[in-house]
Amino acid sequence: MKHFSIIFIAALLLASCNQDSRPDGYGIFYNIEWTVSADADGKVTDLEAEEGTILSRGEIVGHIDTTLLILQRDNLTSQIAALRATMPKEAIQIEAYTSEKDALVKELEKVRSLVASGSLDSKKMEQTEDKISILESRIEAARAQLKQQSASVLAQIEVLVSQKHLIDEQIRRCTIQSPEDGVVVTKYLNEHEYVLIGRPIFKLARTDKLIFKCWLDGATLTKVNLGDSVTVMTDGPDGTLVEHQGSVSYISEHSEYAPNHIQTRDNRTRLVYMVKIDVPNDGTLRAGLPAELHI
Repeated sequence: MKHFSIIFIAALLLASCNQDSRPDGYGIFYNIEWTVSADADGKVTDLEAEEGTILSRGEIVGHIDTTLLILQRDNLTSQIAALRATMPKEAIQIEAYTSEKDALVKELEKVRSLVASGSLDSKKMEQTEDKISILESRIEAARAQLKQQSASVLAQIEVLVSQKHLIDEQIRRCTIQSPEDGVVVTKYLNEHEYVLIGRPIFKLARTDKLIFKCWLDGATLTKVNLGDSVTVMTDGPDGTLVEHQGSVSYISEHSEYAPNHIQTRDNRTRLVYMVKIDVPNDGTLRAGLPAELHI
């Protein structure tokens, strides 16, 4: 009887251990991905983004043809230079009026002296003063006209400069760059192919971290909070399990039926909640790898 009791207790302990070792959830690893699309229309002149290539953030991997854009920019540069060369010079434009006025002012001084001495009629002095007044009006009108002409030329130059800036931005967008550190997982086109704005060029995946998506029932969900550290276990060699530490980054607010790829006999009809866990990649994790969650 005593021997039977010992066996019964051992069986209970073993059952308890097996129950505690059961996973709290099942799921699959997913990549953190970015789809790099074209920012300009044109033919791809070069592209160094083969699948498996490791890229750094900001690394240039290719270009879209900029021949026509460069020609347009050069044309705008020539127009701007030509307009600047035609800008009127105020001193040159009014020099004739100023010289004539100076001569009349000197003549007026002589006339006033002659009028004061009685050698000359005052009518001559009035005529000279009128001529000086007319010249002053012409000089002011010329200055206003020159200012208006300069403003018109400057406005034209400003429009051309804005167009040049637009061309420069379009040329900049013809450079294909990596938005983040990662590895190229899919390449959608090759060199010499024509691409339109928005068409995908390649897909980039993060290498240092993966997302583990799993689905938990309502009872298990109460054990999890955002930021919690949890254990994700994957299959190892010879039937062993490999532990990976992760952090809960997302908990769905809405329930759903378990996805087809993780359905088991027990949870086909149960409502579950999706949970995302950030797991650092030690080099052994891959997208699509199934795993277990232990809280």
